[in-house]
Amino acid sequence: MKYIIFGGTNEIIASVISLLPDSSDIILLGRSPEKFIDLFGKNSTIQFIELDLSSIGSFNQFMNANERIFNKSTVIYSASITHIEFCDDVDSYDIINSVNVNYAVPYLLLSFLTKQSCQPEKFIYFSSISAFVPRVKNILYSTQKRSFDTTIDTLKSKIPFTVMSIRIGFVSTMYAKNHIPFAFLSISPKSAARMILKFMNKNKSGIFVAPFAWRLLSLPFVRYLLK
Repeated sequence: MKYIIFGGTNEIIASVISLLPDSSDIILLGRSPEKFIDLFGKNSTIQFIELDLSSIGSFNQFMNANERIFNKSTVIYSASITHIEFCDDVDSYDIINSVNVNYAVPYLLLSFLTKQSCQPEKFIYFSSISAFVPRVKNILYSTQKRSFDTTIDTLKSKIPFTVMSIRIGFVSTMYAKNHIPFAFLSISPKSAARMILKFMNKNKSGIFVAPFAWRLLSLPFVRYLLK
C-alpha cells in the first residue's frame, strides 16, 4: 500500500508509520528536513519531499507535477497551525498561513484528487477535538478544523473514494503536553496511532472521534470545563 502524508514530521504520524507494514511505500511531505531526520533517521527508506504547505503556489506546483503518484494510495493530511491565540500580536501573514494550512490547502487537495483520473483509495484528514469544543486560546485553529469537517461531511456523497476526518483528542506529544488542561484526558502518540489505524482500515466516509470517550463532549458541563 502507498501512503502519501502531508505534514508528516510530527510524533503522531511517526507512531502511525511505525505500525504500518514494512512493505508500505511511504512519501512524506513537510517543510522541515531536520525534523524528518530527528524522527526517522538519516537512513530511513521513507521518501521525504520538502514542501511548505502555507504556500498555495508551492502546493499547486507540486500537485501539477505529481498527479500520478496518488493512484490507489491512501492520502493523509495531518498538517496544522495551532499556535495563534486570540489577541496575540500577529499580522495578516500569520492569519493567512493558518487559513492556508488548516483549510485552503486540504480543500484544494481534496478537490484536485476528486477531479483527476489517478485517484486515491482514501483521503484522511486529521482534525481535532477542538473542532467540537472551540477554545478561546486557539479559536482560529478550532474554527478552521470545524469548517473542514463540515466540508467533508457535506461533500462525502459526491466524492468517489473514501473520505474521512478523524477528530483526535489530547495527545501527549512533546509540543502539546504542556497545553493539555487535564492530563488524565490525554493519550500517548502510540495509543492515538492505534486508534487512527482502526479508522483508516474502514471503508466508510464521515467524521470519527478518537478515543470514543471523547463523545462525552456532547455533555454541556464537560464542554464548559475544557473551554
